[in-house]
Order: sequence, then C-alpha cells, then structure tokens
Amino acid sequence: MLVVKSVKQPHHCNLDKLIEEFRFMVHESLRIGIEKKITSKLRLRNELYPRFKNGFHTSYISMAVFKAHALLKAYRKTLKKNPCARKPYVWKNFLIVDSYAYKIHHDHIQIPTRPRKFVVIQLDYHTSNILSEPNLRFGNVTLTLDTLSISFSKEIKTRKPIDYIG
Repeated sequence: MLVVKSVKQPHHCNLDKLIEEFRFMVHESLRIGIEKKITSKLRLRNELYPRFKNGFHTSYISMAVFKAHALLKAYRKTLKKNPCARKPYVWKNFLIVDSYAYKIHHDHIQIPTRPRKFVVIQLDYHTSNILSEPNLRFGNVTLTLDTLSISFSKEIKTRKPIDYIG
C-alpha cells in the first residue's frame, strides 16, 4: 500500500521576493484563464510560458499554472451553482517546488531561485532522519515565509487484523 506523508520544519532563508513572484504568476494565470476562457492546463501553460520564461525557473511556471488551473476548475464548478461567485484569489504566500527541481543532500536541500541559481536550506535532525529512510519517493516541496514542507511517499505492508473491536 502506498502512503503519502510530509515532513515540516522551520527555515530562516529570505525567499520573500521569490514567493511574491510565484503568487504574481498564479494571479496572472488566473486572470488570463478567466479572460480567455481557457479550460486546458496545457493551453494555459502555452499561453503564459513566453511571458515568464526569461525571468523565472521553468518548474515555477509549471507549478503556478498547475495551481491556477486547480483554482479555475473549482471556480467554474462554483459558478454553475452560484452565478455571483467571487473570482479566485491566492491569499497565502507560498511557493511550490516540483519534485525534479530540487536536490536533497545529506543534511540540506538545494532549491533553485532563478535559472542556474540556488539557495541551500539546512535540514534539522528530525527531517534529515525521516528523509534518510530507503525506498522513499520525494514529491513537491512547499515553502512559506517561515516553513518548509517536503512530501514523500513510501510503500508499506498491509496487515490483516486478527480480531476486531467494537
């Protein structure tokens, strides 16, 4: 059975500008998706990629479009039930780093900020201990202004219970 978990830790890196830029990309994706009535994730990405490709890492563009597409899908579903529904807006500052964009070394994680530029965040003992288990598959990393959350999945054996209670 495949189990998906995440480990969370505080960080002290100054990523405010990058997180704000990610939020801007999500908002721009939402605006263009609503204006041009784009329903396809690929078409939305193709529309936005030329605008952002010079200043941003490619994975951030894809993740911003991915998040915007999910918000647009929920907005359209709500719009069918409530014609006065508010347009989607991202309130919290966060950054999603795709699983192939970052690297985890023994006790630190290397996250790209711009093309060929990285920031290194030191992992605490608890986080590095959990992530050092064998046979883990790493997922996306979510960064907020002060926390780092790394998702991972692993295969566990299912147990058949002997007796039942209640």
